[in-house]
Amino acid sequence: MQICFYGGTTAFNSHYDKDEGPVGGIEAPPPPGPWLLPGSLALQGLGLALAALVDVRFFAVCLVYAVLGVMYSHPSTRLKARPFGSWAVVMFGQGALGALAGVVATGTARVTAEAAWGLAGASLLVGALYPLTQLFQVAEDAARGDRTAAIVLGRRGTCAAAVGLSVVGAVCMALSADAGGRALDAVVLGGAWVPMSAGAIWACRDVPMRTMFRRVTVVQVSAGVGFGLYTLLRLVTG
Repeated sequence: MQICFYGGTTAFNSHYDKDEGPVGGIEAPPPPGPWLLPGSLALQGLGLALAALVDVRFFAVCLVYAVLGVMYSHPSTRLKARPFGSWAVVMFGQGALGALAGVVATGTARVTAEAAWGLAGASLLVGALYPLTQLFQVAEDAARGDRTAAIVLGRRGTCAAAVGLSVVGAVCMALSADAGGRALDAVVLGGAWVPMSAGAIWACRDVPMRTMFRRVTVVQVSAGVGFGLYTLLRLVTG
């Protein structure tokens, strides 16, 4: 899912955005070639074909994610141009649907307090990072006519939102672990807001755009690696 859908929808968005400044972890993105749009669609098509081999529910989750990716970027719907609509789509898509895909793929998907708190936590933590990624794109987004969350909230408002969502998201993750009877995990996950909030404050400082881009990238990568290592550890230790 990471490669086919996260990668595919990012490439799809890049085709329409045609960013010249820092974006998606690339400080100087190359001009989009004619292959980008068909390549992004082919990658997502491959993902759907593979998802169908896993489980019908997994396929459905991936299909919804792909559809939301099109609606986010395509000029006819362009949810990205709506500050809070785009925010909600990313929280639901990359947060809740991403987590749900993992649960469904195990074949043990059930409606439980543990699952509900976990999906809420994943959505909120993704939502904490999302507006930070728009801070260094404000000029380009405004020139395209996109009214993003970072434009509406400003640098300080974006930082406050990132900190607030980090706190609430970490609490939800702690409640999920507690509902699953994992007290130590609850403590660890509940404290995730500390590094995430510190990272958001550091990234939102009044610095040149490229410096802000590098800081936001560090925060994103650190959060991904941190949660990835935690997940790997849990898989190994059971």
